[in-house]
Amino acid sequence: MLFDTYEKLLNMYLKQKANLDTYKAQVGATAADITAVSQAADTMLYMKNYAELVDTAKKAVFKIKNDLYKGDKDEPIVEFGGFPDFSPPFPLEAGLLEQALERNRQFKAAEDYTKAIGIELGIEEESASLSPDDAKPTAEFTAASEGFMFAAVVSNRAKADSWDVLFQRDGETGWTLARTATGKSVDVTITPTNPAKPERVKVKIQLKKNNQNYGQASAITEITLNP
Repeated sequence: MLFDTYEKLLNMYLKQKANLDTYKAQVGATAADITAVSQAADTMLYMKNYAELVDTAKKAVFKIKNDLYKGDKDEPIVEFGGFPDFSPPFPLEAGLLEQALERNRQFKAAEDYTKAIGIELGIEEESASLSPDDAKPTAEFTAASEGFMFAAVVSNRAKADSWDVLFQRDGETGWTLARTATGKSVDVTITPTNPAKPERVKVKIQLKKNNQNYGQASAITEITLNP
């Protein structure tokens, strides 16, 4: 698979963070490999989101500049909230593409490596002939610091045209639809049981096509949402 964009490499790292531990024996992955992949996935996702926040802030600055020049004199200028603090989860390290390619070559050389495992690890491209029943998304869930909100980043969507974010509270047996989304990511806010306390929930993704369930649900993840 050709990782010719930042987003493609990020999606590969997110898949490996989610699945490498499962297939470590088949591909000969070490504990150091798993740690490196997890940290790279978190760092790349942070930088993607941070760059988008900075771009939004930059646009706000230029709008203020334009309003100063030729804005409506009767309209107040919106105050600039400032650029976001830069706080990556791990020390920045160049060459994550080169590192990934080297690891992937080692994984593919393992005796028990298969194309199916390669697809789960983002090394191989999914076949166009993949049965809809075999489609299974990988998902990365990140809780926000407040507001009972979390972000969902979904990969391996095959031919789905949308996806549902489902959650389950402690003690419940059924699943509740939190939001339906398209594209790669979405922010989700859940109404808490107790607004004053953090809440632990299970979350998963169900792919959709033509408003019907498509393939299997993602692996279930537990996250803590903050007030």
